[in-house]
Amino acid sequence: PETNFAGRQEVALDTVPRSPNGFLSSLSASDFDLIRPHLRTVDLAADSVLTETDEMLTRTYMPHKGVISLVGKLARGERVQVAMVGRDSIFGAFAPLVESRVLNNATVLVPGRASTVELEPFRAAAGQSPTLRTMLLRHGLAVYAQVQQTAGCNAAHTVESRLARCLLHMRDLSGGNKIVLTQEAMSQMIGQRIDTLVEAGERSRQLRNAAASYQGNWRDIVVFVCAVLFTIVWWHVNHHRSNWLPMFVMLIVLSVITGIYAVRGVGRVLTQLSRRTGSPSRHLAP
Repeated sequence: PETNFAGRQEVALDTVPRSPNGFLSSLSASDFDLIRPHLRTVDLAADSVLTETDEMLTRTYMPHKGVISLVGKLARGERVQVAMVGRDSIFGAFAPLVESRVLNNATVLVPGRASTVELEPFRAAAGQSPTLRTMLLRHGLAVYAQVQQTAGCNAAHTVESRLARCLLHMRDLSGGNKIVLTQEAMSQMIGQRIDTLVEAGERSRQLRNAAASYQGNWRDIVVFVCAVLFTIVWWHVNHHRSNWLPMFVMLIVLSVITGIYAVRGVGRVLTQLSRRTGSPSRHLAP
């Protein structure tokens, strides 16, 4: 049988042995049988809103493919993504255990399909099985831990690092290699305006280009010689001094770095000499 819920096509799963969702596949046979007659599949359309903040959740979602984004709304109206739920877990894990309102908006970040169960039969099943309640609690706490990790990453990591983490996590959750994101979705993921990300990427690109384009010159050879001499002098200083070893290691590292640029400088000089010596022969060639 097929029904239609909120514009989404649903197909009964009572004839399907198991779901590709991680939460459902981790259930014991007896726990799965409790909710199996009530399982339906729905299409998760891109950017569709599953719940709004302060609403009462009416059903849970267990994605097969696709990603559900949990977005918090700040006092000044900004929206920041706090967690993602994909094929490994369940959205609304605490709802069958206790009646409460939704704390965040839930929107479809990556389209796909999901299993869904209405709360009333899910609560009845959870009331019959302690192991089912334990699994729901574990998955709910996993989402809570993700919220904590997101807060820590937003505070401690750069914009580029936060975006990389979110993209890799989204790929793992979605089950696919192709991800299409809007600028608004990316801004919510990293907690920054998209132009801030572009500016950070441009600064990083300029620094990388400057470092790669530098070829070295004779000054680097002088710095390299000075670094080696300082290292040798420091070696003969009393080894019992408390700062001897850290300083010695730092001088070795400095010598290696300056040595690399010194080699570039020598190579640059040799290249210029070879071009100068080869230029007359090119003028004399017929």
